[in-house]
Amino acid sequence: GEPRRCTFIEGRQCSFEADQLSMDFCKVCIDAWRSSGGARVAQPVDRSREKLTQIDALFQRGELEPEDYVRLRRSLMGEAPAESAAAKPVRKGFHLLLVEKSMFSKKVRTFPAGWGLPPAITGKLVESLYSMCDSADRATDVKLEVGELRMACLARDGGKLALIVTEDDLSVYPDLITSVGVELEKSEEWEELLRVAASGQSG
Repeated sequence: GEPRRCTFIEGRQCSFEADQLSMDFCKVCIDAWRSSGGARVAQPVDRSREKLTQIDALFQRGELEPEDYVRLRRSLMGEAPAESAAAKPVRKGFHLLLVEKSMFSKKVRTFPAGWGLPPAITGKLVESLYSMCDSADRATDVKLEVGELRMACLARDGGKLALIVTEDDLSVYPDLITSVGVELEKSEEWEELLRVAASGQSG
């Protein structure tokens, strides 16, 4: 069937596949979107545009908490407009991240090595991804769009989190996301697996 669309962010696919979404999940996802600089917010079908514009402005300025923002928009919005057909994705390449979090520190490795983290990937965003994984049945259910970047979780094991980061549509890499995720779940050698997976791409 048709992929679920985010109720709040225009042109965005919902990362969660369950029939019922918890308020906590929407709150974390919306907060991550705001911290990344945001995107266009879906406009409502009803006549509450002026009030929604005020709500959006308050949220963007940080004067409205994500939970309240989600609740208010849900109460005022009709259906979001349908997304126009997307062009066929063109492969640009990807990077893999390994985040290891302990009580007092957080270490990030990139694959291939030497890739500098884009400014959009902040500590707060990474924490949001940990929270989203906690709410999902599987780590690979969690996907997030931040500006031009698209991210998906590959695996989560305690404080370890593996991610794919790309400017491509994630539909370009379904086999990679699934296969690397499965291998990570079976192994403790995450760094080596991610290094090999990242070196295997062409171009």
